[in-house]
Amino acid sequence: MFIRVALLLLLAHAVLIESSKIQNALKKVGKRYYGEETMGILQLMDGVVASTPLQQFEEFSDEEVEKFKEEKAFGIVRLFATASSNQHHQFKDALTIIESILDPKMTAEICGEEKRLNSYQFMKHLLHSSSQYNANSPVQYYFDIMETERNFLHMVMNFTRTDKSGLEVVFEYELKLSLTMTTSYFYSIIHLIQGGSCADRGLASFTNTELEGVAWLIDDIEGLQEKPTVKLFFKLFTPAVYQYIEENPNKLPRYWLSGLNSSLTSINVCHEKMTDTFAYTEDQFRSWYVHFGLMWHPKEGADDTYTLQVLELKPDSIIARVTMKLQMGRKEDAPVHDWNFKFSGKKKDGVWYFEKIDVMCDPTIEYKDESVKLIREVVAGKFVDELKYQNNTQWYSTVDFIKQFTKHGHLVIEDCVNDIVGLITQIDLFKKDRDDVHGIKFTKYQIDEETAIDLPAADTATFHFKTVSQAADSTEEEKVEIEREWSFDIKWDQMDQFYYIEKMGIGCAKPWTVKGVFKSIVDTIGKKK
Repeated sequence: MFIRVALLLLLAHAVLIESSKIQNALKKVGKRYYGEETMGILQLMDGVVASTPLQQFEEFSDEEVEKFKEEKAFGIVRLFATASSNQHHQFKDALTIIESILDPKMTAEICGEEKRLNSYQFMKHLLHSSSQYNANSPVQYYFDIMETERNFLHMVMNFTRTDKSGLEVVFEYELKLSLTMTTSYFYSIIHLIQGGSCADRGLASFTNTELEGVAWLIDDIEGLQEKPTVKLFFKLFTPAVYQYIEENPNKLPRYWLSGLNSSLTSINVCHEKMTDTFAYTEDQFRSWYVHFGLMWHPKEGADDTYTLQVLELKPDSIIARVTMKLQMGRKEDAPVHDWNFKFSGKKKDGVWYFEKIDVMCDPTIEYKDESVKLIREVVAGKFVDELKYQNNTQWYSTVDFIKQFTKHGHLVIEDCVNDIVGLITQIDLFKKDRDDVHGIKFTKYQIDEETAIDLPAADTATFHFKTVSQAADSTEEEKVEIEREWSFDIKWDQMDQFYYIEKMGIGCAKPWTVKGVFKSIVDTIGKKK
């Protein structure tokens, strides 16, 4: 979606240098080229790119430099305000111009988060954030310029927008820019700090409204502004019968979904690189959340997995954001990413329900690419989890674990042992020795991590892993270790944001040859809690 910065610079400069010629050409071509967007992009560009020769700028007096900086600073404020809502008719133009004035090595700090974004990630952040705001209300601008050398611009600015829950949100930015000279010249952004209300991600400011009569909702109403508690979230939307049931700390909480109301709750989920969020029904969202929970999990032992930040609290309504710090895949050292669930809730007939839920994208991850890379370790991990209860079972080893990776339980399975091709839920994996039938005991497994994965991720792919097994009742002296290769054909589902398994094949048994690194299933199961 994003064009390379260098190309954008060339395109932007070409338009700006010849802006007067283009204006004349448009007049000659006809009125149909005088749409608001056509005029708008030229006006927006004129606000940030110089129209005077570089030699003239070098001869500017201090007063003229100050005036030049003020003009460009005001142009930058207009760009960011316009790009803050994808409903604005000049949104795409503003987004393109902002990308063109980002230094390739720029960094961005968003609302106190530790991770700094690069230029590509920052543009993803702007794109996703823009889906949350209306453009139909007047925007008030403010900016101020710090004293610097003429080749640098250091400015602060703010403006307001109303989000789609009706909350007035303040955007604050501090920008550092340096003069860039190519075919034209302009100030390019080298560092950016975003603050303000921070309603979508990071550390939110608190809008303290009418708190009277709601002290019973939370443990410490006086301390809410300094240290909001996630208990409020669970108290409001979790039925009392579930509030004292301890959920599995290694899985995502699920009882809060009881606060969904099919007829009253509006749900939107961000899809990577898409301008608009996607509307979900309650059933679609529950399906998305289940499969999200298959790929993501809390970091073991972390005490900051869930945080609640209240944006607005009234006796019969709340607007807030829950942040979940989660890892993708199965590795203990996997990076931790922030997932933000922004919601508004209302009370009706004494019962709280979700009025609106928005799931925000994390700009620091390429979601589909990571999904296709990590689905193999997730599937293999679930297989090993199942063996904690099913291994050493006579007659067969269950493959019911695969159901959770299928769409509506449909799966084609090919079994070399019994020459079966069909829709089944269990496979008899057995071997005959001296006319006796033995159960199977799996002892080792290996995930194929050597085969290259094509990126960007395609909608379909195949991955493999191998297992080593033996007859369950064989002694150490009698055991014969058998190797099988498992194959999985997967397909991307856009609404569930998940790779489903459509076909699973279990290869023919052959003597185990120790090639590559195999993990002990017994040791792996021993680590499970």
